[in-house]
Amino acid sequence: MKTIRTTFRIEEQLKIEADKKAFDLNITLQKLFNDALRMLLKDLSRQKASRVVLFSKPVDKRIDNLTRDEIYED
Repeated sequence: MKTIRTTFRIEEQLKIEADKKAFDLNITLQKLFNDALRMLLKDLSRQKASRVVLFSKPVDKRIDNLTRDEIYED
């Protein structure tokens, strides 16, 4: 995959921990950041897609024999 150069600022302690984790995993810091960002974005997209909103409204008649017009009336 094609890469681009970018610059961003991170907290000093986060950089120290990232360096250590990359060393422990025997990977580059670049790979660690790419993998972590990819995982975060994938997780966020799953969370967004999994939200379901249900709407309900009171029904004042028997619901087993409603017509389409009765179901969707405002």
